[in-house]
Amino acid sequence: MPLKRKICRIGDSKAIFLPKSWIDLLEEKYGKIKAVSMEVNGKLTIRPIIEEAHRNQAKKQT
Repeated sequence: MPLKRKICRIGDSKAIFLPKSWIDLLEEKYGKIKAVSMEVNGKLTIRPIIEEAHRNQAKKQT
């Protein structure tokens, strides 16, 4: 089941806030998140961009 988040207004922009626990869980498993990528194709998909050094360490540990 998809999780829902509100879209908040910040000045003239809008934002989606992600709980710190979600970020912590992803970073623990995959490494440091340096940014996110967004894809809009009838739906909005947001994916983390993991720092390369951390990604390589995570691969070595598995």
